[in-house]
Amino acid sequence: MATVRLNEYNTAAATETTGIVSLDFVSADEAEAVSSENGIQINPSATVYSYEKWIKLEVTDMGTDSSVGNIKIWVSGNSPRGDDVIRTNAVIAGYSAATFATPINTVSTAATQTLPSSSPASANIGIGGSLSGTITDISVLSKSDYIVLQLAVNKNTRTGVLTTLRIEYDETP
Repeated sequence: MATVRLNEYNTAAATETTGIVSLDFVSADEAEAVSSENGIQINPSATVYSYEKWIKLEVTDMGTDSSVGNIKIWVSGNSPRGDDVIRTNAVIAGYSAATFATPINTVSTAATQTLPSSSPASANIGIGGSLSGTITDISVLSKSDYIVLQLAVNKNTRTGVLTTLRIEYDETP
C-alpha cells in the first residue's frame, strides 16, 4: 500500500505545506487557517469568495504498489447550503492541468467548475497533465497536478457548515 499525503500551496511563492490535515475555506491565504479567526464575511448584496486552495496529492512511498492513479475528488455529506458552491478545476472531460497562480479571494479563473457531489465515473484530477497519468516512480514524479478549490458564499448563507471532501485514487500492486 502506498503512503499518500496532501500538500497545500500558498502565497505568490507557492510555499508548500506538506501533510495538511484540514482544509478550511477562509478569508486568508494560509495553510490550515482557522475559520474562527479568518471567517468569510457575508455580503448582503453580493457573492463573496474564499481564498483559493491549491493542493496536490503526493505519494511519499510506493510500498508494494507499482502505480497510483485515477484520482477523483468530490464533496460528500453536508454540501454547502443554498446557492453556496465549491468551485474546482476538476473535470472528467476537457482536462487541462492548472498552472499555479497566487491564490485569490475573487472569482477564480482556475476553479471554474462545480465540485461533484458524488464520486465521478472516472478521474477528474490528472497526473503529469493527463487524467490517465500514473505515479510509478516517486524519484521521477510523486505528485498529482494542482487541485484548485474555492468556496463561493451567497448573501443568504448561514455559517457553520462542515463539508467532507473526498479524494480517491487507485493503487495497483
